[in-house]
Formats: sequence, C-alpha cells, structure tokens
Amino acid sequence: ALTQVTTSGNTFKLVYNPYENDIYSTMDNNFIVRIDGLTRTFQAYYAVANLKHYLYYDPSGYDVYGFGNTLFKINSGSLTTIPSILSASYSSITYNNLTNAIYLYDSTNYLYKLDANDNINFSMLVGNYGQLEFNPYDGDIYIASYTSSNVQIHDPNNGLAKSNVAIPGPMSKMIYNPDRKSMWGIIPGPNKVTEVKVTINNQIEILPIIPSILDGGDQYGSLI
Repeated sequence: ALTQVTTSGNTFKLVYNPYENDIYSTMDNNFIVRIDGLTRTFQAYYAVANLKHYLYYDPSGYDVYGFGNTLFKINSGSLTTIPSILSASYSSITYNNLTNAIYLYDSTNYLYKLDANDNINFSMLVGNYGQLEFNPYDGDIYIASYTSSNVQIHDPNNGLAKSNVAIPGPMSKMIYNPDRKSMWGIIPGPNKVTEVKVTINNQIEILPIIPSILDGGDQYGSLI
C-alpha cells in the first residue's frame, strides 16, 4: 500500500535511524523534519541555519550528522552543534565500523577524523575533492575525485596517503561491495562503472624457536 506524508516544504535528503525507527529529512526552509517510521506522524522539527542537504547516520552512537554553518548531530531528540568543523559547499561523511570513528571530507580538500566524543583526531589537507568511503576489508579510507582521474587511499589512523589509483575519469559516486571486498564507482564521462579491487598480501612469518630450560620432571602439554 502507498502511504504519503505531507510536509510543510520540499524535502531533499532522507536518512533512516533504525535505533529510533525514525526518518529524518532536510527541507528547503532550513528545517529538518523527524518522522515516526511506524505511524508516519511528525515527531519534531529542527531549525538549522544555512542547512545543507546532507545527512548521515552513525550506527555506533545512533546519531544523525549534518551540516549548517558547522557540523551538527541529532541524538535522542537533541541537536548539538560541533563548531570545530565549519561547513563547506560540499561535504562527505563515512563511518569506520572497526573503530567507531567518523571521517569527514569537504570541498576545502580537508580530511577530518572524529572520535566517539566528536573530538578531532586529525585534520589534513589532502586534495582530490570528492566522495569519501571506508573499506572495512583493508581498513583504509578511499577518496574519489570529481575533478581528476584517480582514487586516493588514505591511512585511517593518521590520514596520510598510501596510494593513488588511476581510473578512466572523474568518479561521481563510490560504494563498497562487501561480496567482492572492493570499491565500485560511476565514471560519467566515458559512461563506465569501475571497480577498484583490494589486494592484501597475506604472509606467514616463521619465527625462530626460543630455547627454554624446564625445571625438574617431565613436562606434558598440547597445542590443541
């Protein structure tokens, strides 16, 4: 069955919070609306000056992040601004499910890492303005480019660049494919979908045996 909810203005970006079972949407009048996912009733409106139409869900803290003049988050019905990170014309956010860290990248070409308490662990000028994604297979941060033909791969701990992958053109969208453990992206110029496959060099190192002296009696044991 089709159910429609009428809002007081145009809606743009939607995000679902499964912890609350609520849906959040940006609107064209600098408001965010929160809708009950079960009853389809309006729960709340949040006023955000210069609201940008980007929303992201953080599953570790059950937060909804977005941008107005600065970064903000909504948790348990309360909106909190994070003034240490200013807004830009474009911003991208991704979540590291291995460490519960949040990574942000924007059109000023700065990469940020936030811990669970929204403290900045690092901020770094990296270039390559585009979409940000986390790869849980190799644990690295991938940055596509809207302007150049490459994908940058960065260390999640310090933000330093690890490698630069050449692709057939600027990439407009990028996602992680868990089945193939690879990154997939859309390259509009040549009308291509490109896969960046991760290769991890698994090696087993045989360490030397360290001799030991057994004091008295026979010793028995098992490695199983």
